[in-house]
Amino acid sequence: MNDYSVILSENIARLRKEKGLTQGALAKHLSVSFQAISKWENKQSSPDVLLLPKLAEIFGVTIDELFGKARVVNIKGAHSTLFKSGKYIEVDWNDDENIHAAVFIGHKLLKNDEDLKKFTFKLEGDALNVDSRCNLEIDGNVTGSATAGGTITCGAVGCDANTRGTINCGAIGCNANTYGSINCSSIGNDAIANGDINCGNISGDVITDDGNVECNDVYGNVTCGGDIKLVSVKGKINPDEK
Repeated sequence: MNDYSVILSENIARLRKEKGLTQGALAKHLSVSFQAISKWENKQSSPDVLLLPKLAEIFGVTIDELFGKARVVNIKGAHSTLFKSGKYIEVDWNDDENIHAAVFIGHKLLKNDEDLKKFTFKLEGDALNVDSRCNLEIDGNVTGSATAGGTITCGAVGCDANTRGTINCGAIGCNANTYGSINCSSIGNDAIANGDINCGNISGDVITDDGNVECNDVYGNVTCGGDIKLVSVKGKINPDEK
């Protein structure tokens, strides 16, 4: 008999990392504490059932998939190149209009983060939404969101930029979340990173665990484990410190 609470905990941790989100970033999206995320992933508790639809939306999966139930994938049209000997190659994203970049070794979808960082997906021109499992390099802008398993290098991003590597881009319309560093012209909402954050204006909060912050105006709070260099901050600096 499956222990669905354990499966849910393991899938939350895996999907969060695949999306390039820190525990703090996921907590921000769900309006819970990062300690709650840690407890879920360490099998000490489970999220409230009312949070499951939001979790599924953030990760781009169904609620069934959160509990380890396989998705039935429909591959057709332009995806016909994925056919081999009359069999489908199963992939773990929706059949949508977004650009998905992945790496296959034979029939197998490569998922190891360190191996994927050896590859770069380069796109000429603008894009709507891009989800790359490896490094992402675009010589134009992204109207929607950009997600990558490694570095993101592009023009402006209209919505969110999420990755496990460094973000190098123009303006970001919504949130920027990464395990690496952020270098951009401005951010329309929150900036959350493990590394340095170098930016113009940031309209939301700034959080970095180990890096430095060098920005112009920050309209939210600043939580930083390193040096802080700002023109102005409307919120508080390290608000959780006593």
